[in-house]
Amino acid sequence: MKHYDKNLKKENTDKKLLVRAGLVAICSLILLFVPIILAVSLPMKDWQKGLLVFSGGIPAIIGLFYAVELERIAGFYVCKNCGEKYVPTRKAMWFSLHLGRTRYMQCPNCRKRSWQKKTLKND
Repeated sequence: MKHYDKNLKKENTDKKLLVRAGLVAICSLILLFVPIILAVSLPMKDWQKGLLVFSGGIPAIIGLFYAVELERIAGFYVCKNCGEKYVPTRKAMWFSLHLGRTRYMQCPNCRKRSWQKKTLKND
């Protein structure tokens, strides 16, 4: 029974992490695009526009790194070929194609590439 409670607690924690990752990603994108829109629409010198875009871009990139890391550690990815559940490396997360929380990655167990879905359950 304790094992079940531990899995349920991890699953709930991972759900919260994924929600937080989504919120951080949305805020980061807003932080990235608002300065760009302002720089295009307001009359300023070129160096001022560059500084404005740069001031929003750096925090946005840091936020996106954080969001991807939260997504990486929450739950597991499941290989379609062998069924292996694993937490991918940072490199695999950053350099994989993705559609939402489904990523095209290489399984560390069978070494085959496939579209792998995020799951929160470790059954």
